[in-house]
Amino acid sequence: MRMKELMQMQFADYQQQYNKLESDCIILMSQNKDWKHIAEKAAGVKRLIDYTTEQIEKL
Repeated sequence: MRMKELMQMQFADYQQQYNKLESDCIILMSQNKDWKHIAEKAAGVKRLIDYTTEQIEKL
């Protein structure tokens, strides 16, 4: 498998993780529960998405 294909698969996985964390965060916010730790995880995954996007564009 080529590097670009691997990076695209990784990107899809990160995107799925981010969407799940974002959903969890919204649910917790609506229940007035602590959501900041989820938002921090989502921000970390978003950075991975941005980095992976940059790497794919370079290939």
